[in-house]
Amino acid sequence: IEKYPNSIGTQKCTNLLRSIEEESFNLDLEYVQMTNENWNLSLSYKNIDKMYFRIVDNSENILVTKASEKRNEDIQFFLDKKPIREWSISLPDSGDYQFHRIDLNHKAIELGHYSLIASTNPDFTTSKGFISHTVFYSSDLAYFFNQQEKIGSKIVVMNRKNGHPLRGVKAFLYREEYNYQKRGNDLILESELVSDYV
Repeated sequence: IEKYPNSIGTQKCTNLLRSIEEESFNLDLEYVQMTNENWNLSLSYKNIDKMYFRIVDNSENILVTKASEKRNEDIQFFLDKKPIREWSISLPDSGDYQFHRIDLNHKAIELGHYSLIASTNPDFTTSKGFISHTVFYSSDLAYFFNQQEKIGSKIVVMNRKNGHPLRGVKAFLYREEYNYQKRGNDLILESELVSDYV
């Protein structure tokens, strides 16, 4: 590279070297976590020695949050929220430029809708380092959706842990409608349902 800085081969080698040395990470966690139970987060990383995390609560304004997810708005939408948890971890540096994975166990989180934000810098600034954002729920409910031509749609709401059907659970159904001014989809309330399993 130093001997032939302007050659095509040097350009290819420079790009290859950059891809080998660049920082990178991926997060993997279940979309829905059980309440009152610890949960796991899987982290894959390369060339990173420390990671920083935040959890913010989206429960109070979940419809705005969902609309923002659909529009892929700037991560700043979630960074502006006050975190309910913050922590950092030091990662073992093997020096082999390969991806490594660790599983992190976290204490239970109460019922709600949350955003997990991870960053390679402690300030969570978008101008440096890398920032990743993912959403998840904490809930003891699950549902099964079945649509048949003769009987129509059927939704069964269940206890997520034991699978037992539940009565009296309210469900709000929304449809997406494109908003030309916002250049994104709005969520419009269509109907309210109550589970009546016998």
